[in-house]
Amino acid sequence: LSRDDYRDYSGSIKLNSDISRDLKLQITGTMGKNYNVPINQSDLQFDNPNWGINANPTGDWSPTNYMRTPYQIAEMTNEERAARIFTESWYSHAEVSHLSLAAKLTNFVNPTTFYEVSLEYVNRNYLTGPLKERDYTKRYEVVPGYFVDEAPFGFYEGQETGVSGMFFGGHSGQIRDSSDLSSYNFKADLTSQVTKEHLIKTGIQFAYYDLNLDYGALEKAYDFYNYTKETQNPFRLSLYVQDKIEMLGFIANLGVRMDYSDANTSWVDVGTYDPSYYGSEYSESEDYPTKDAEADISFSPRLGISHPVTENSKLYFNFGHFKQMPEYEEIFRQGRSSNGSMQNEGNPGLVQAKTVAYQLGYDHVLFNDYLFQVAAFYNDITDIEAKQQVTSELSNIGYFRTTNNAYEDIRGFELTFRKNSGRWIKGFANFAP
Repeated sequence: LSRDDYRDYSGSIKLNSDISRDLKLQITGTMGKNYNVPINQSDLQFDNPNWGINANPTGDWSPTNYMRTPYQIAEMTNEERAARIFTESWYSHAEVSHLSLAAKLTNFVNPTTFYEVSLEYVNRNYLTGPLKERDYTKRYEVVPGYFVDEAPFGFYEGQETGVSGMFFGGHSGQIRDSSDLSSYNFKADLTSQVTKEHLIKTGIQFAYYDLNLDYGALEKAYDFYNYTKETQNPFRLSLYVQDKIEMLGFIANLGVRMDYSDANTSWVDVGTYDPSYYGSEYSESEDYPTKDAEADISFSPRLGISHPVTENSKLYFNFGHFKQMPEYEEIFRQGRSSNGSMQNEGNPGLVQAKTVAYQLGYDHVLFNDYLFQVAAFYNDITDIEAKQQVTSELSNIGYFRTTNNAYEDIRGFELTFRKNSGRWIKGFANFAP
């Protein structure tokens, strides 16, 4: 790839068909490819709010951390080693291809009832690695009678220095990624105005994933290795039902949602400090004891109430439990070093983070065109994904394990002023301390 190749190529198509007056089919598709520069694992210490060489290194690794902005590029090169600035092989190059296909069918059963059914396929394919290997042929005559190869250009894994100590090899192109990730999603929703006061909505969603993980960091010159290679097929199921009640200006939304998440895998069942599995004694041919990962199932209630106070004002209250899936990378990955010892361990027992949210607000319309809103909120978030460092000097073990040990407690208020209509001026202003 040349420097001119770092841009996005994508396209999409959308087809709509009215099969009949009450039956509609929509088909969409997108595809494309973008080109990126991933940051070496050893350089992640420079990619954070603390500027440049005084930044603190991160304890964990983000394998798909790309340089995307001029600010990030400035952070990386602020370290100022000549090899970082004047050679093209310090970082790997990455191609990320994406393809999505979707179809949605909408059918009006009668004037008060309709359903929607959709299918979606999404694929992302990664091709990440160093530039082509250096041509070692000494064909360039820099001074009469003296020939050199194309260094510092081209990729070279060995340790070599050149002019003024500049790196001609070694710390270059650490990141590798040949992962292929696909998801299949089925969704069906039914909406019916059962009576004048009750609008019932219910639905089901099923998602299946085909994750071929093949990524890591590699630097042979310094015997650095942290790699994950495995195939996993987790799936998720969600069900919900909701009743929207309207009467005398009063509106209430009552509902409940069920989320079921299954890692669909077995996991090695050994002690936290077992040197035969976590240390350099690890062997792929060893028959370790395993156990099936437990599925995570949860029920989330939802409640929303809106009550008019005057003709131009209302009070509202919202309450609900909301779930957020952890990243599958953190569930499944097992990054090991060149000697087999564990570096980063996922956790198929991770549960979904839970947010219990409360909101109380007041809306008031002014002069027919302006809306003033004030709201107070409180969010209690538990089971957030976190990293736990495990070390044992006795067994020479040290790795990071993913857990649900983090939490957040957020509270505050916000003021909003809106002008939703007007010939010349429309918009809003929001303040949330």
